[in-house]
Amino acid sequence: MDKNDTTVGTGLVGAPACGDVMKLQIKVDVDGMITEAKFKTFGCGSAIASSSLATEWVKGKT
Repeated sequence: MDKNDTTVGTGLVGAPACGDVMKLQIKVDVDGMITEAKFKTFGCGSAIASSSLATEWVKGKT
């Protein structure tokens, strides 16, 4: 997603103990609803799977 888009929010988190890093981006409409969510995770399988699940959970939330 375009990080310069004012409707896009970007977060970055990492776990120093194991080296996992996750970038999460959400797109929010005028009503404050999350219409789109994407992730990029560098790490173990469980980190990637939980990142994917998080993007599915947040879609449609306010």
